[in-house]
Amino acid sequence: MPRAELKGLEVDSMEELMNLLNEFIVFNENNEFDEEYNDEFDDDEYDNSFYIGEQTSKKLNIKISLIDSDPEIYRIVEVPSDIRLESFAAVINTAMGWEGYHMHLFQKGKTIYTTEESDDDLLFAPDKTVNSYSLSLGEILTRKGSHIEYEYDFGDSWRHLITLESQQAYKKDETQGVFLIDGANACPPENCGGIYGYQKMLEALKQPHSKAAKEYREWLGKNFNAHKFNAKK
Repeated sequence: MPRAELKGLEVDSMEELMNLLNEFIVFNENNEFDEEYNDEFDDDEYDNSFYIGEQTSKKLNIKISLIDSDPEIYRIVEVPSDIRLESFAAVINTAMGWEGYHMHLFQKGKTIYTTEESDDDLLFAPDKTVNSYSLSLGEILTRKGSHIEYEYDFGDSWRHLITLESQQAYKKDETQGVFLIDGANACPPENCGGIYGYQKMLEALKQPHSKAAKEYREWLGKNFNAHKFNAKK
């Protein structure tokens, strides 16, 4: 439906209005927007599928370690090497226990890998930023010991060291997928002030009768255990 035909419409119900709006959206998608944006965006660069199917996949064992955590908070996961780097962010969040609603990025050297947008060049320098959907984890971690950093929540700045522990070819008929292999210690609660705020909280909890400890317990709930790792959960 052309844009002009929407003007001055009279409808008898919300359902009729929604049907007309849907027709309008479909019309614009098929006629107006395609020419405007086809030259600007490369479909391959912005492909958001979970894997890069054309790559030969290897089995990667990856260690995810929360930087400056003591005792160390870590997870070991198995993933196919053709998983997109941006898709791997969801694996990290799930394995660690993050809820995933904060912004995130990967960094190797001076290069930032992200899908987040920022007008602040100090945060994301355009010439040093790569779309994290455009390449796989296996293209970044190419040999044992190679690593990349992952930051979750730019306010609390939860920084993780992502290290390739081993890689090998899949056996014939072996299931390729994402698996949680091992880990230790609980994920910190969201919005607690980053790793140093978390450590301050743990120190306060060592004095259970203090005012600070009681306030933290009200926030965390009685069942929070910093040293417990529940792989099934």
